Amino acid sequence: MKILFTSPVFGFPSIGGPELRIETSIKALSKISNLVCYIRLPKLRLTNESNNFLNNLSEKVYYLDPHIPKDVFWPQILENEKPDLIWFGYGNISYVLMKYLKSITNIPLVCDTDSVWSKFILRELDVENNQERRLEVAEEGKIKEHEEKDWVNFCNVTTAVSEIDMEYYKSLTKNKNKIHLFSNVIDLSSYQTTIENIYNITSPSLYLAGTFWKNSPMEDATRWFVDKVFSNLIIKYPNLKLYILGKKSTEIVGDLSNQNIHVVGKVESVLPYLKHVDVVLVPLRFESGTRFKILEAMACKKAIVSTTLGAEGIPITDGENILIADEPNIFYQKIVDLIENKLTKNNLAQNGYNLVKEQYNIENLALQGKIICKYVGLIND
Repeated sequence: MKILFTSPVFGFPSIGGPELRIETSIKALSKISNLVCYIRLPKLRLTNESNNFLNNLSEKVYYLDPHIPKDVFWPQILENEKPDLIWFGYGNISYVLMKYLKSITNIPLVCDTDSVWSKFILRELDVENNQERRLEVAEEGKIKEHEEKDWVNFCNVTTAVSEIDMEYYKSLTKNKNKIHLFSNVIDLSSYQTTIENIYNITSPSLYLAGTFWKNSPMEDATRWFVDKVFSNLIIKYPNLKLYILGKKSTEIVGDLSNQNIHVVGKVESVLPYLKHVDVVLVPLRFESGTRFKILEAMACKKAIVSTTLGAEGIPITDGENILIADEPNIFYQKIVDLIENKLTKNNLAQNGYNLVKEQYNIENLALQGKIICKYVGLIND
């Protein structure tokens, strides 16, 4: 069985959720198929380490050549490789390409999603007061809702990262069986190494990471936390440090930097920070999907405080493997509880690690991939 996997996102070692999604997808699919990868990025943009990763797990690797039009490239690759299945990593941002492939081939298509993108867009309305911005968001969400309804029906399979997302996609089609789970997972082996405390991180310390852009969920979450929660925490803990990491964090929230807040920017690896902080924060107020940042923190045995929405899609238990808080005063108190009570912090962290180890691993993702291949008729009982 040959799977042609294509994605507009890739990098190794992975930095952030989008790249982790693609890394783990490739690892899982390589376990169940003869995998061919087409990364829709120029080869020159990728490191040798990235290329080696792809070559080690794939029969063949193709890269974007911007000089070759898609109506020349795609018929050629389909003729050369004769795949049994085309799998679109980040299918939810590949609508035009999926529509084109549907028009030229009968090969089954999998639209692999990391979230419900329309919800990701429209949830901003819950926290946005500017009328002009609200109109923009509403229009963007409407366009994405149309795309979602269309691809759910013309693709053979649409995947979801959680039961919550699955229910949404099922609501868009009469054929509920074509919606399948393909979870966000992590490779625990990537988090087992001992990392030296090269940045001299001291206690108490907090960690907040994600991808930033103007009006993004991460900008909203960061500014909400700093204004409503952190400003009170530093009264109680004058030496408390907050580390903010992620792509474009310096451009978007760099103005928050001071002696207590370190806006780090994009890093090659989050582990030198994540391994040495006390508490991980996920104060998201709008977004969709499941958070790799939570899975990574659990893999590193870190205690987490999150909003309800921040932990959406993960079968967490408040007080057992995570702490949930949606109001500033409660968020504040949960952090204080973890700083003050080492036993509570350690128990929470160990329980989170156990959850990831048991449910969010590459082997489980490969099994979900097998179920999808069986559904489209490529694997027999």
